[in-house]
Amino acid sequence: MIPPTKIHQLIRSLCLVLGVFFLVWAFLSFGSQSDLIFDKFLGAGLFLLTFLFYPHLHLNYSIISVGGFAIFIHQMKLYGNVYFGIEFDVYMHLLGAFALGLFLSNLFITHTSTPIKTFTQKLFFLIIVLFATVGISSLIEIGEFFAYTSLSPGEGILHFGPGDVFGEGRTVGGDAQSELLAWADSAFDQLFNVIGALLGVLVTFLRSFKRAPHQHSQPLR
Repeated sequence: MIPPTKIHQLIRSLCLVLGVFFLVWAFLSFGSQSDLIFDKFLGAGLFLLTFLFYPHLHLNYSIISVGGFAIFIHQMKLYGNVYFGIEFDVYMHLLGAFALGLFLSNLFITHTSTPIKTFTQKLFFLIIVLFATVGISSLIEIGEFFAYTSLSPGEGILHFGPGDVFGEGRTVGGDAQSELLAWADSAFDQLFNVIGALLGVLVTFLRSFKRAPHQHSQPLR
């Protein structure tokens, strides 16, 4: 059986490889594909930062798996598609906020100097993490507004296109109906950010009764 320390070393090395891969992929996309270029750079940055700070992040396997899956599936140009009657954009907001909720709650708990033991302390702490997660997730909506006013239509965080308007007969034009659908989409996106973030902190909250994360000096397993 491979020791957990060795597994984390392999995961850290994989983050470096994936960071370089996304960086090269982003540069190669110039001139051939304008969609998702910023998103590829963002993915590269997330993987490279994870590589650099890995020993201090105390990541567990669930955070690594969910976070990595969210980064990859975001690049697959599935926005606008519908699965089981639900748009892909909804799944992406749920998954992204869930991954961020897991990451932030685990990060804060493992780095707090004061042990969090009681039910009230854990609940209060994770409510704060919930608000932080929702706030960070909402930055995407600011990016979409910038894209709507400044960039050509397309897919990705810094483009306005499939997945950024809500309802049947949706368009990406500039008429009043399109703007109304865009407002509705933004509201629903933030709603699903809240749901995803809530699920993430709830998982951490429930796991906290099985172990004391603040006592870990090694990455969680």
